[in-house]
Amino acid sequence: MKDCRAGIDNCVNLHKCVWTRDGSVNMMILDSLLNLRELEVNAGHVAHYDAECLAKFRALQNVTLIMPNQTVIKVIPAWMSATGATLLSLSLTSGLITDDLLESIGPNLKALRHLNVLGCPRVTYRGIWGIISGNTDGIMSLGLQNLSSAFNMAEFSRLCIGSTALRRLRKITLTIDALHSNNIPEWLGQVKNLLLSAPLEIFQIYSTFAHFDAASMGAMSNFCSTLVGAHGHRLTRFSIHRMHISTESIVEICKKCPSLEELFVVAHPRELSMLTAGFACALKLRTLHINYPFEEDPNDYTDYKPPVLSIDEAQRIVRQCGSALVEFGCNTRVWKINRVVSRRDTGELVVAAELSTYENPNIPEQFLVVQT
Repeated sequence: MKDCRAGIDNCVNLHKCVWTRDGSVNMMILDSLLNLRELEVNAGHVAHYDAECLAKFRALQNVTLIMPNQTVIKVIPAWMSATGATLLSLSLTSGLITDDLLESIGPNLKALRHLNVLGCPRVTYRGIWGIISGNTDGIMSLGLQNLSSAFNMAEFSRLCIGSTALRRLRKITLTIDALHSNNIPEWLGQVKNLLLSAPLEIFQIYSTFAHFDAASMGAMSNFCSTLVGAHGHRLTRFSIHRMHISTESIVEICKKCPSLEELFVVAHPRELSMLTAGFACALKLRTLHINYPFEEDPNDYTDYKPPVLSIDEAQRIVRQCGSALVEFGCNTRVWKINRVVSRRDTGELVVAAELSTYENPNIPEQFLVVQT
């Protein structure tokens, strides 16, 4: 740790620190980082540092707190008061975060642009509204993932529609959990109203459970169609995880979103031939990932093995897609796409897409654990 401290002391212009190993952050490190602009820390263990020292960080632009314990929770209001004027992005993950806490720090976060609250089962619409309602510039990205079962989307939508809180919203990430399973069509209608007037560019949604009835699948397909109708000219990313929508909806996304660069969808293997024609319409598409749906019988997990897309099958799909595509994946496999130039017997130069091993050090999104 002393060597680490010595190294940090030499980094006189260090502006970002990501320290996510539980229980390893300490005062020696934190005292060396007071000029930070971005801090991501696992704050669940305070045996080696005084939580009060967090309030010394007064010029942060980005804060990510992972699993803070009660001692750290108590410091958050004073900390946000100290750094709130400069804070642009806040991400919180903890079962201890409450509406009361968020409402208490909201008045100090008027410049906030990005808010991500995930795995906070005690947070309802009231806490989120407490932060975004007083925002002066307007939130640009909002993540509401695995929050309280009492989160009232209808009321949240009503409040936002009656204000300018989401007038700059470019990105939203949502989850559907099992508690929504009985009223998914109604919930999707509320989300549609929430987003109707936002200048949306990135839409991400995933389910924490795997199986939907026909009515819910139909409602999701209709929702996607409505979303594309309202925002398709701006959308650059459309991501749907663990939720099967109709082939027609996926094709519509590809055809009516001319700026689409990233697409994550669930589709059955038998739908791929029809979908490929749709993928070819998305001329700016750079990243495409397909997940197969779970088995038909939710009670039968015995010896279930998802189908595997062969590299030859993947190659056939990729070669029909636009030339902008650089990454393609199916289930747990991801390939990088290279462009290979060859010369025909006639002398004509031909460019063909070839798949190769994914070498990017960044973990593909589809391999990341769904945030809960």
